[in-house]
Amino acid sequence: MLRMSAAKHDSEARMAQVMKLVAGFLMSFVVVIGLAQFTDRPLSKQPVQGAILQERTIFLSGDISGAAEIRDENGKLIQAFASGDGGFVSTMDRAIRRKRMLDQVDPGGPLLLRRQEGGVISLFDPATGKDIRLRSFGIDNARVFEGLLATS
Repeated sequence: MLRMSAAKHDSEARMAQVMKLVAGFLMSFVVVIGLAQFTDRPLSKQPVQGAILQERTIFLSGDISGAAEIRDENGKLIQAFASGDGGFVSTMDRAIRRKRMLDQVDPGGPLLLRRQEGGVISLFDPATGKDIRLRSFGIDNARVFEGLLATS
């Protein structure tokens, strides 16, 4: 009986040590994140920007049904999507408009569609400084925009 009691005590002592280690790890994690936020330290692991090989100014508009339009800098319609067909374009439009609203900038400003070294296709928003790499949403979604660079 004494052995079981000692084994149980050892097990509880080990569990207490593990819990202290986990708590210490979590506290250090919170401290590091807090310091980064408090000091406005820039993010250090941002993707490297390749040279811009091609660029086109576009304007997006879309609605919740998935209908969307892409226009050039002169307002000329480049591509239109019927309801349900332009889901990715209308989602990008809503996400960009939301970011612009939060940053209190013009919600209808232009976007720069870019092809960069390494095959990167991105939408750059000059109003917010946000650069959205389109292939991260899937190759089919990126192709919607990539085709616009081929026709410019």
